[in-house]
Amino acid sequence: MKEVYFDDPRNGTILIESTNYVYEKVIENFSSFYRNSSGGAILYLTENGVKKTLRIGADEHLGICLTYVIMSEKDFNGKIMYIDDITYLAVYDKSKLDSVIDIYDELYVSEGLFLPKELAWKGISEFINTGERSPEIEWITPDLIPENGNWC
Repeated sequence: MKEVYFDDPRNGTILIESTNYVYEKVIENFSSFYRNSSGGAILYLTENGVKKTLRIGADEHLGICLTYVIMSEKDFNGKIMYIDDITYLAVYDKSKLDSVIDIYDELYVSEGLFLPKELAWKGISEFINTGERSPEIEWITPDLIPENGNWC
């Protein structure tokens, strides 16, 4: 049994029972959700103890950036062991990864990481339903961000 939570900066952490709630908050009310906020996150917990997070950041004009993080795994004895985060970044335009934008109070993110809302929703809904990265989005690891770039 999985549990999926939405960490809403204004309303706290909420158990997701339907993707409609998240769609309404993140996509339909895009401008108001991200104004004066660094974004939100979705937490996906599996019954075997694996914790995954999809962090959601945004720029009102450029779109939404997604960061996928696996935070724990079980060892061979079935106990949860914590490992270094395994992180993937959704990328839209690799040619703009060295150009950064201040999305929230000196939080700089590479311009090439911002997805159009419709494409970002594919990544968000896939994560809510499966806990995995959407195959419709290109994902890279943070080490591929140029020296002048940044991610959140």
